[in-house]
Amino acid sequence: MRPDRIITAGDVVVFVLLLAATAAGVAFASRSRPAGEEAVIEVNGVLREKLALSVDRMLKIESPHGSNTVEVSGGRIRVREASCSNKICAAQGWIHRETEEIVCLPNRFNVRVAGRGGEKYDGITR
Repeated sequence: MRPDRIITAGDVVVFVLLLAATAAGVAFASRSRPAGEEAVIEVNGVLREKLALSVDRMLKIESPHGSNTVEVSGGRIRVREASCSNKICAAQGWIHRETEEIVCLPNRFNVRVAGRGGEKYDGITR
């Protein structure tokens, strides 16, 4: 006996439920992280700046690989301008929650939001 349909209505229901559960888990995990207090800026793996997210400012970070301009405003940070060719780092937008990170590979630059003390751990590995 050969089934007429490979995918049944039950298969579709299970798939939709799994997809909804996954989306809810991702939304919960991303919203459950607390807002960060400072941004840690590194170039080529070396600490360059620690910026309080409570103080609005703009800062240009220069390196032999290129330059990135970061903007801190309203407890958030973003890469406003970058000298790299693809500008993916600038397109990422604002970040403000602990462990969020913006990376510019061509310039070997990254900015990470951290809690007090610049922790590198998330809620699971603490």
